[in-house]
Amino acid sequence: MLEKGGEKATEVILAKDVGDDPRALAAEVADLWFQTLVMLTHLNLDSAAVLECLQGVPRLAAEFWQRHD
Repeated sequence: MLEKGGEKATEVILAKDVGDDPRALAAEVADLWFQTLVMLTHLNLDSAAVLECLQGVPRLAAEFWQRHD
């Protein structure tokens, strides 16, 4: 299962490098998210645990975009 997640993460990176088709990148990210959800379910976790970890992300994202505008 972890191997599959690593494979999907690599495919996301490779799709980003190609850059010709944003839909290809979105499809690879969707595959990665799906594999991540499968792994969480296998470990008796759900997406709420991930969302809890991401609570501070909107602030971090805003700071990032302010620095890169």
